[in-house]
Amino acid sequence: MLTFQDIILKLNDFWKEQGCVLHHSYDGEVGAGTFHPATFIRSLGPEPYCAAYTQLSRRPTDGRYGENPNRLQRYFQYQVILKPVPRQFLTLYFKSLAMLGINGHKHDVRLVHDDWQSPTLGAKGLGWEVWLSGMEVSQITYFQQVASIDVPLVTGEITYGLERLALFLQGVDSVYDIRFNDHLTYGDIYLHNEQAHSKYNFELASVKRLMQLFTLYENEAKELLAHHFNDKQQHTHKKDSPTDSITTSALPSYDLVIKCSHLFNLLDARSAISAIERDTYIARIRTLAKQVAENYLSERKAAGFPLTKYIKTFSEKFNATPPQPAKTLSPPAIPPNPRNVDPARKNSLLIEIGVEELPHETLEKTEINFHTLCTQTLVNHALTCSNAKAFSTPRRLAFLCQLEQSNNNPPHEALLKPIEHAIQQIFEKLPLKKSNLGETMRWGTSDETEKVFIRPITYILILLNNDPIEFSYAGITNAPITRGHRWLTPGSDKNNTTIRNDFAGQSISINNPNHWEDILADHYVIADRMKRQSMIEAELTRLSERNDWEFVAYHKLLPVVTQLIEYPIIIIGEFAEQFLTLPEEVIVSELVEHQKYFPIRDRKTQKLLPRFIITSNIKESNDTVKTGNERVLTARLRDGLFFYENDLKNLAFYRTHKLQTITYYEGIGSYQDKVSLLRQVLKTLIENYSPHGYASIPDSNTISTLCDYAKIDIASQMVAEFPHLQGVIGSYYTDYALRHNNANNLKPDQIDPITDAIKYQYVAPNRLLSELPEQDAMLRYFFALADRLTHLIPLFAVGIPVTGSKDPKGIRRAVIEIADLLLGGIWVKNASTGDSECYRPSFSFKKFWTANPYLYEPYLKHHPKKLNANQLFKELLSLLNSRLPNALKKEYLKSKKIPPSMDETFSELLKSVLTDCDWNPLHSFNLLRCIIDFRNKSPVKWLAILTVHKRISHILTREKKTITDVGIGLGLAINETLLGEGAEYDLFAYYQEVQSLLQRSALQSKNPDEASHKSFNDILELFGNYEQRTSKFFDNVMVNDKNQSLKVNRLTLLDHIKSQLDQFLDWHQFS
Repeated sequence: MLTFQDIILKLNDFWKEQGCVLHHSYDGEVGAGTFHPATFIRSLGPEPYCAAYTQLSRRPTDGRYGENPNRLQRYFQYQVILKPVPRQFLTLYFKSLAMLGINGHKHDVRLVHDDWQSPTLGAKGLGWEVWLSGMEVSQITYFQQVASIDVPLVTGEITYGLERLALFLQGVDSVYDIRFNDHLTYGDIYLHNEQAHSKYNFELASVKRLMQLFTLYENEAKELLAHHFNDKQQHTHKKDSPTDSITTSALPSYDLVIKCSHLFNLLDARSAISAIERDTYIARIRTLAKQVAENYLSERKAAGFPLTKYIKTFSEKFNATPPQPAKTLSPPAIPPNPRNVDPARKNSLLIEIGVEELPHETLEKTEINFHTLCTQTLVNHALTCSNAKAFSTPRRLAFLCQLEQSNNNPPHEALLKPIEHAIQQIFEKLPLKKSNLGETMRWGTSDETEKVFIRPITYILILLNNDPIEFSYAGITNAPITRGHRWLTPGSDKNNTTIRNDFAGQSISINNPNHWEDILADHYVIADRMKRQSMIEAELTRLSERNDWEFVAYHKLLPVVTQLIEYPIIIIGEFAEQFLTLPEEVIVSELVEHQKYFPIRDRKTQKLLPRFIITSNIKESNDTVKTGNERVLTARLRDGLFFYENDLKNLAFYRTHKLQTITYYEGIGSYQDKVSLLRQVLKTLIENYSPHGYASIPDSNTISTLCDYAKIDIASQMVAEFPHLQGVIGSYYTDYALRHNNANNLKPDQIDPITDAIKYQYVAPNRLLSELPEQDAMLRYFFALADRLTHLIPLFAVGIPVTGSKDPKGIRRAVIEIADLLLGGIWVKNASTGDSECYRPSFSFKKFWTANPYLYEPYLKHHPKKLNANQLFKELLSLLNSRLPNALKKEYLKSKKIPPSMDETFSELLKSVLTDCDWNPLHSFNLLRCIIDFRNKSPVKWLAILTVHKRISHILTREKKTITDVGIGLGLAINETLLGEGAEYDLFAYYQEVQSLLQRSALQSKNPDEASHKSFNDILELFGNYEQRTSKFFDNVMVNDKNQSLKVNRLTLLDHIKSQLDQFLDWHQFS
């Protein structure tokens, strides 16, 4: 049995043989091996570097007081950096596992998509987690950026989780039982360390001093980085001592960046930083890291990048001989022109692209996109496809079809040339950038670095009938060879010959495209994605019918597991019943989101069972795979139970104390301050906007209790571990607190609406509104609205920018969700009739803004532009109006279709119902529906209104100087004594009649029920009657009269009519 020390020594020996420099652990507190300068610093620039080292790492939030079997706040990683990344990168990794005794034939070893990134370092790359029977034991990454700078040489990073590897290799259940050497266990050495540091990280670390230290180290780093440039200028002029030639910036500054990073992690463990505030701290560290990188590069450039002289040595060591089939079984030479092409008949074309494991989340879309790319490109080259089909597994994309020429070209090379050109174009478009399939990546060296795809390409197989087509891409030459399952191999195979196995699957000769799928199936690869899914479905259906089971998240998870494997095997796992005391959402999250297991529910009782379904990728050693996955899940559930039980003991502390120490956002205050805002706004909403005459209107005690507990889970350890369950966890904790210590004297039936509102506070409006039970609707609805308003307005008041596509604090999302809530409404029960009715509050943002200055006035002093309240209102109104048209369109399309006659002008209609003085989604929506119906039913009157508005606008524009001089439009009244009889007075009288109706209409109404379709329609009918009266007016009255008083009075009348029209709708949108 390998001890912990043995594992490290073996890895050292292995990577030493590969030419790596063996470093020691970095002497600062880092969260991962990536932070070691041998990775972060050496990945920058054009110099090659290969290194391996054991790194002592710290993640304070992962501390468990020594009570969890495999979660630690201080642990060991083994880090490998290969720059430039070799072509056999994965092969080297799997060889290292084999050296440790890990056999992929006996254990379910798979690569699961995980595009790693470090926000604090501005580093990111594409790659995978490595799962060993369900346990993540390594991370493999192709670096694409470091310090937000594209790397000129792609760096390959391997991070081994040493404790997890040891758990697996030694077959023990707890990290503390690992044999560190022949005499001591891991627990003998490090258990007390975990207990002591967990106590400090979670309970004793001073938040105030940690923040002070963060600022001190940040400022020290800034000063040192600034000194870099002063140093360079001084050294240009003089050298008084040997040290004057040394630029002193990058490496010492990086030490300070690491200290800031660790302090941030400690603050995170103390729950001192909210999710909103986190981004600010991360950006501060990332800015320093980028400056460090830039200074380092300038220093190395000044030195001439000295290690570039070794690039050939590195490349030759790792890429000297690309993998080739064994000589005895080498394929025939590729003829320049396949001999058996016959334009007169159908010809079989197979294109297979071998890749390192593709992202499972987008595999189906990738397959569809590849099918479209191939068929369209072939058709564009006058080639007709029949029986076209695409295939996908984690390790390949393929396309198979029957081809014939679709024109009458002469037979000489008539088919071959178009195919060659088509294939060239397919590969040129291969990045599939327009398919939204995730990021593409670079890999390899020289010309390969310029090629991009979702994952590195490993082989190319293109066959036309029985012969390959001459082709190469990314340094890989087409050959009639495919690959089988990465680990499973058939026994004796009389039809096909096994060529090799280099941890990339058996190489298999293919000489007929139509036999390709069957040959792969013989080698444990089900190339057809839907066939794999059907195999899983059939087995799950059998188990369901036999045991009366239901599978949770079945439709969500089925395509995911299908796309993770090439040869599905179903295994039933179990976990201890004690974990069923956890909230069901926690259990399901662990099984589905983290481990890709199917949870099982008893069909009769609808209760979760302590069993789950594993979808394995190997058919052997089912017991080994089952045991491994059960161990992983047990550790995860034990982690959740630890948090849950610990949180329940501290709920009172969280509510009364800890929320005060968590910063919501700088300039706004703590989460306790956020709760205070919530309490005021919720009370205001319910008092002013809840429907009268309906049941279930919350009382003040209910409102107060809800706000007391609304954010309690923000302070919990459970939400720190499961942030996506925020609100859900809070509902469980609130229910527990109110039923065990009901200081608010609530009746049992009053508790459920409170926990319900907390549970759904973060849920998207479309789901929140669709799941509203009538008895709980009011509280849930208004609390969700209050939460978004108390997020939007204070953050906007302190000047959080919303630019382009960036919305880091969720301000734009809050605007959209407020509009959706107001437009979606709620179903409430009429207290008199007992009927359920849809209620939408008529919410005037201007009125709400004016009545609630506490939401913005205290925070304006932090706004970078130093805006006053009116200026802020105008900016926020602009943002609100920019998002309302889409919300209106979405709501309208729920029940109606856009009339074909208005399809092109619908965007104009949406903009026309907005106003630059207020924001009322319900008013805008009712108006939108009305004008659409009015235009359909009365198109002549609609055109008449447009004509009136346009004609009046034209005159007023022409007389702009007169209007400016006398102040028309600034409250100037119409002088009745100056009005002439006939058309002029008739127009004035009709204006007064319309004005009287407008004053009684929904525009001024406090009751949203009056904002009816009929009311708006009546107004439009009146507007339509203006046309006849204005025509008579213009025919019989000289507006531009020589008498200045008459002229001004007539312009004033026209301006009042235009203002009347503009008050209702923005008619300029139709000009």
